[in-house]
Amino acid sequence: MLLIKTYLDKSPIQGVGVFANEFVKKGTPVWKFNPLIDIILIPEQLVELPEATREFIDSVAISYPYGSDNFCLSVDNANYMNHSDAPNVSSDTEPNIALRDIPKGTELTVDYYKEDHRTDESECQV
Repeated sequence: MLLIKTYLDKSPIQGVGVFANEFVKKGTPVWKFNPLIDIILIPEQLVELPEATREFIDSVAISYPYGSDNFCLSVDNANYMNHSDAPNVSSDTEPNIALRDIPKGTELTVDYYKEDHRTDESECQV
């Protein structure tokens, strides 16, 4: 669940991105797992879903807990965080925190390689 105000907009990185709608000070918690907002799916559950749905979940969900084979699908803008080699939000800690001051209007980014062991470099478009 995102803990800061955000909005979606066209991303210079890839498609749609999530942007800070407020100034975020370095060290501020940005995202934390909340079972009311974040849905955990295990691989066996995906088999029961249509292929198009499985592909969608695989494209937006993260592994949670980090390093597991589970899929965490957020029902907020967190699904739209794009990859960066120099991210401004941690992706391998709980909660995810701002790695530096993030001005209002800045795209929130994470390092997919740290976040999800299912992701390899060929899947990240930077």
